[in-house]
Amino acid sequence: MLERIGYQTEIAENGKIDLEKIKSNQYDMILMDVHMPIMDGIDATQRIRKGEAGEKNKEILIVAMPVQ
Repeated sequence: MLERIGYQTEIAENGKIDLEKIKSNQYDMILMDVHMPIMDGIDATQRIRKGEAGEKNKEILIVAMPVQ
């Protein structure tokens, strides 16, 4: 749906991959699945806020999505 209205999107299969993608790319916001395997979205969000995805990303907009 987001791509249909002109946004570029990427998918991370788990929170660990999510952190790596955030470190190496620039995003305007993150739709975070709170039920991801390996590292869930809550843990990934906490790590982002602590700066583990880079200082510049500590304040990025994160929207929690309870995807099932």
